[in-house]
Amino acid sequence: LSAALQKARREGISPKEIHKILFHSTLKEYGRFFKGTDAFIYADPAGEKTTMSFRSTLTTNVQFLKHLGKNRPKFKISDWMKDDNAQSWVFVTANEDMIGTLNSLVAAMFSSATTMLMTKEECFDRRVWFVMDELPAVQKLRALEPILSKGRKYGACVLAGLQGEEEVEEFKENLSYGAHQMRDGVSLNEHKSIKKLVISTEILRLPNMQCYVMYPGDYPISKLTTTLNKIEPKNKPFEIQI
Repeated sequence: LSAALQKARREGISPKEIHKILFHSTLKEYGRFFKGTDAFIYADPAGEKTTMSFRSTLTTNVQFLKHLGKNRPKFKISDWMKDDNAQSWVFVTANEDMIGTLNSLVAAMFSSATTMLMTKEECFDRRVWFVMDELPAVQKLRALEPILSKGRKYGACVLAGLQGEEEVEEFKENLSYGAHQMRDGVSLNEHKSIKKLVISTEILRLPNMQCYVMYPGDYPISKLTTTLNKIEPKNKPFEIQI
């Protein structure tokens, strides 16, 4: 995709035309478009199976190109991020029926913004807010983990909206090692989950005189069994005499 966009910029090819080439061109036309670029090895008509495999992977992530026009006013997120004096917001939105198509574009714009921010000098007085509603709808944002763990010293502030607690109870991270992640790489899958120590049904089923106690401070939650102390009345209850 990077090679296609670079060539399109040099030759003045619109995003819709790139979409047409990637999706509807013949194998020879596809190879001719990428000839002379670093991506030609993955578009060579002589290696039909390899080319078709890479083409299939590429086309699943570039549906958004057909919605981009030509000769629009130029705006670069990278230039906007460089301006520390900017007092403006950039809104990236998508309708419900288009979010699946535009996921890759939204992720690319978020990655561009966060990457450019973390190339600047560290500054604890800078504040750049990333406000994201319906975060799970954007699927995987690979740039989210770095900005959360390292972005604070560059001034990054992240506000993410989720529907419920369940959406934050699992964190999945995929790592790939090797010459190329689509060929002879070794894939590792790390799965971290957060589970409740006590669920609501366990509390409901507690026998009489048993409870869970949580004290303030660095103390563990404990399950206790108590006794009922019957106190004999020493005085009569308060009575109103008329």
